[in-house]
Amino acid sequence: MHQIDDVASQAYTAWDLFEFERAAELFELAATLEKEAATERGPFAQPDQSFLFRLRGALCHWDSGSFERARKTLLDALVFDWKAARLWGDRRDTEKAFTRLLMERASASDHVGFVSLWQLATGRGEELNLPFPFVVPHQKQLLRACVSLGFHQGCRQIIERIDPKRLKVDHELQMLKAEADRFTGPG
Repeated sequence: MHQIDDVASQAYTAWDLFEFERAAELFELAATLEKEAATERGPFAQPDQSFLFRLRGALCHWDSGSFERARKTLLDALVFDWKAARLWGDRRDTEKAFTRLLMERASASDHVGFVSLWQLATGRGEELNLPFPFVVPHQKQLLRACVSLGFHQGCRQIIERIDPKRLKVDHELQMLKAEADRFTGPG
């Protein structure tokens, strides 16, 4: 277990330093080590966290531009059963996967694909008890994407989810919200 923790710690450090390829390698190693260790644990011991490490490795691959290498794992994250895996606290990673896939569609000006995936993300967020989008950096990215694609409903959905306390202290979020408000008109 100590080796897994060390490898995972190095992976998180590399991720924080934007060394995505190194972080991905380390997360993949942690996933392998964790999978092996989990097979030796009893059914009520610590849950198998190998999917978390695989997913975080995929996120790093994605962020380094290795989209196809990451895609399958990101798609798996959209439907992963966090509760059955006893990893409920990590369900926010689903939003990370959705956001990356949505931004890919937005950058390709794929309005239809974006809206379709947005609807899936919204439904999945409800299932996970995390209204989509929940995380502030994702709200910012997706506000830009929604305005760019002319997706009024998405803008309104994000605006409704913005935490007023956060809005009060985040100038970038204030600017993005104002732009989205101008785009969508009165709520």
